Amino acid sequence: MNKITRYTLLLSLSCLTSVPARAEVVLSGDKLLEIIDKNPADGSISIELGNDITLPQRVDLKGNVTIDGTDQYKINGSADSGFDIGQGERLTISNTSFTGFSGVSANGLIINNGEDGHLVLENVTVEQNNITPSYASNAYTPNGSLINNSKGTMSITGHFSNNIASVNESYHGNGGLITSDEGHITKIEGEFIGNRSERPSLKGGFVHGGVIWLGGLSSTVTDKIGGIFKENVAYADNSDAHGGVLYLNQGTITALDGTYEKNRAESDKANAAGGVIFSKKNINSISQTVFTGNTAKGYEGNQYYEATGGAIYNNGTIGKIENSSFSGNIAQAYKALGGAIYNASTPG
Repeated sequence: MNKITRYTLLLSLSCLTSVPARAEVVLSGDKLLEIIDKNPADGSISIELGNDITLPQRVDLKGNVTIDGTDQYKINGSADSGFDIGQGERLTISNTSFTGFSGVSANGLIINNGEDGHLVLENVTVEQNNITPSYASNAYTPNGSLINNSKGTMSITGHFSNNIASVNESYHGNGGLITSDEGHITKIEGEFIGNRSERPSLKGGFVHGGVIWLGGLSSTVTDKIGGIFKENVAYADNSDAHGGVLYLNQGTITALDGTYEKNRAESDKANAAGGVIFSKKNINSISQTVFTGNTAKGYEGNQYYEATGGAIYNNGTIGKIENSSFSGNIAQAYKALGGAIYNASTPG
């Protein structure tokens, strides 16, 4: 083989290896499960939806999986379906709609994002999912929210509306849409409208975070939360309701911005705090943010109950609030404190 022929062959091979693999078009939930199941632990696959599909069961992820819904094709769920991301696995889903991940003891959309797992939900639509987790042996089955991040990294953008986590047992209800125990969230951004964490029964146990609950451990870090948050609710009948949008239990939020309108923390027969935010830990910066018409509403018929912080209840540290506005926020109960902000912490 002469030099010219050898050079031509090498150039041809180089061009071939630089062409990315084409995504496989999927037309059914069974086919999606089949492709993912065949992916090796160290493999990568790309999938495009060719139409709406229904997941028949739980998806145990393998390797690196990318799913594109192209024109917002829909993945319909069921009580038994959802994506489980194990240690070191990666799932990216874009331009896709999700509905029907509902039922008693439903798994949720993201069952778990495990240690060193990586989840990206980009330009997705998540709407009208209603899960009712069961509680036994000091744990929820499943984790109690639609999107659950335990120890992984997560990024979420899109439109999220009318999703409900309804808890009937006597334990706390955490996060109507998103929970993160000790992972790293790079961003949560988009439109969040009409989502709800609720305990409609007379049983005890607080409700924490109409949209987001953060922090089982102090190592939890969230880089950015922003977007439009409207008419989200943390509701309890006979127990306390905290954080109509966000409950920060542990860890740090680096930056928070956006528009927060008509969100509520509401209890019919007990205390309510933080119509938008209930924070026990660290928020470094709140900037370029509008809080309008948010409400913390507690029981008005007894002197022992109160509402605190129509927009923000702070029992941690907020580094700064700048270029932000508060209007029409209300704390309403027999005892009401802080229409806009209630600061329970003692400055250091």
